[in-house]
Amino acid sequence: MIISQVIINSLIAGSLYALVGLGFALIYNVLKFMPFFYGTICIWGGYLLYFYLNLKIPFSLGIILAIVSLILTNLILNRWLLKKFREKGASSVILLIISLALAIFFENLSLAFFGPNVRTINLPFENKIIKWGGATFTISQLIIILISLPFLVLIFYLLYRTRSGLVIRALASEPSMAEFLGVDKEKIFNLVFISVGLVGSIVGILYTIEYHLEPTIGTNLTIKAFTASIIGSLEFLPGVMIGGLFLGFIENLVVLFLPTAFKDGIIFIILFLFLLLKPKGIFGRKTREEISG
Repeated sequence: MIISQVIINSLIAGSLYALVGLGFALIYNVLKFMPFFYGTICIWGGYLLYFYLNLKIPFSLGIILAIVSLILTNLILNRWLLKKFREKGASSVILLIISLALAIFFENLSLAFFGPNVRTINLPFENKIIKWGGATFTISQLIIILISLPFLVLIFYLLYRTRSGLVIRALASEPSMAEFLGVDKEKIFNLVFISVGLVGSIVGILYTIEYHLEPTIGTNLTIKAFTASIIGSLEFLPGVMIGGLFLGFIENLVVLFLPTAFKDGIIFIILFLFLLLKPKGIFGRKTREEISG
């Protein structure tokens, strides 16, 4: 019974970490800098839904508006800010500083518009408790699993079975070769930011449905995304998905033996151990084989 509950809880948390880690790793691989603002951007998907619902907009329409708004925010961020720095030949260090500044900016924007208090979203359905296979979960948690796991499969398919996905991976692994073949890098950058905007909005909305909203949550989500990327291998996207699921499992396993307060501390320990002992991640060797062959 305990094992089944751990598995369910791990799928709930791990699928969200896998999604946010995927968006994080996708930006890193294509644009070649660490997007430490990404978790904060994702949480804005939840804040936007909260905002639209407060305007008495129907729940389903509010979700659509939140997704579209976050996609547009990501697109504007790329075209009107990051593109300017790329054109000036900004180094990865400069882009890293910009990334950290954006994280602080969006966190303070949340604080300015919504305040420091915890915000929650009222669901349009009764969040009944379900008991199955010795595990207990709610309808909202079931929705998270039923949306996030198929969404991960869909993203994998788009990246590895479509022409656009092939171009994105080519630009990520061999930028000079992609440019030689006539790939319009700016169009691909825009496509990437549209994609991570979609992924981020889904993460933010699902995270808000299950947990709550407060300005600092985005930073915590960024750390989880970075850790999932390091575990699975930052340059191997399927590995990042597995890293997120693994992280969710470890997080929920720890709670069985230690107080909940230790949960985030264990994540840091895992991150440090991987950075020290296996910085290329579990699938680091597979990534090199994929690039060479």
